[in-house]
Amino acid sequence: MKKRMIIVTALIMGTLGAGCVSVQASDTLPELTKDNALEQMMKAGETDSLVSNHKSYEATCEYILQNTKVYDYEDSEVMYVDMYGTTQMLYKDGELKYGKEGDEYLSCLYIDEADGNADDLISFYTDETIEEEVTDMKEDGDTIIIQTKVPEELTQSALNSQGDGESYTEGDWISMEYVVASDDYRPLKHTQILNHKDGTSEEASKMEFSYGVDRSEDVADLCEKYEEAEKAEGDVRNVTVTAAPGTELEKDYAITVPADNHVWIMLHDDSSYYVLYTDKECKELHEPEENVKGDTHLYAEIRSYEDYEETEDKV
Repeated sequence: MKKRMIIVTALIMGTLGAGCVSVQASDTLPELTKDNALEQMMKAGETDSLVSNHKSYEATCEYILQNTKVYDYEDSEVMYVDMYGTTQMLYKDGELKYGKEGDEYLSCLYIDEADGNADDLISFYTDETIEEEVTDMKEDGDTIIIQTKVPEELTQSALNSQGDGESYTEGDWISMEYVVASDDYRPLKHTQILNHKDGTSEEASKMEFSYGVDRSEDVADLCEKYEEAEKAEGDVRNVTVTAAPGTELEKDYAITVPADNHVWIMLHDDSSYYVLYTDKECKELHEPEENVKGDTHLYAEIRSYEDYEETEDKV
């Protein structure tokens, strides 16, 4: 676990663009046209709206070329993310609060002050969605199918951000198929197709949505473990981090967790990172241990990303 966990569920990109067929959804929604489809679809994909309108949702994203999956669940109280079946994260009030890596449960200790901005997933579309070009749009029963083409520059950046190293090959281009509900334009299925210069194509990723669903066993388990950790007593360990030691900004941050739990050290500030030390003079770097037991006191220098060095943060 490096620095700070950030949800990146929708690497499946964007949406639409311009002119032709029109579809009427309901008396309360604008008529869907190729000119406004992007705007309306992105608005309907905001997670706050999905929760308020449907109580809960779950989304499963399968990255076929990488053979990995990401699962999201959200209701009015929590948001849960399972990254690739290896890391589970629980969010409350816009903050990552608890998690699990393999068999290890982890609480979160923030060593700066919250800025009031929620860091959970706010939409199933990205800022680049608006750059896509609509190629077709049609009604199909109670759904609307919207097909788009992703610009070449955006295709390159998207492919090279997925997996390890350079994934883009000259002539590749991405097309998207979005299936949305005709009554409120909420997302039902996204499919990303990778097209090649030689005319062949392959399904690269797909995301499917369900609404009004109950918490799965994994979600319920992590919620239960989080509540237990919040009320930890008896066999416990204390983790303290002194931020900016020896300066006027020096401040202690502490958390008490069950003795067999680890702690993720976190920052709210995306423009900064930290380095952990075992001594107040910040000379001896902290080396993470696999089986952490007992109380821990560490010291953190918070730095600007201009001189970033990757460091471990699990204690």
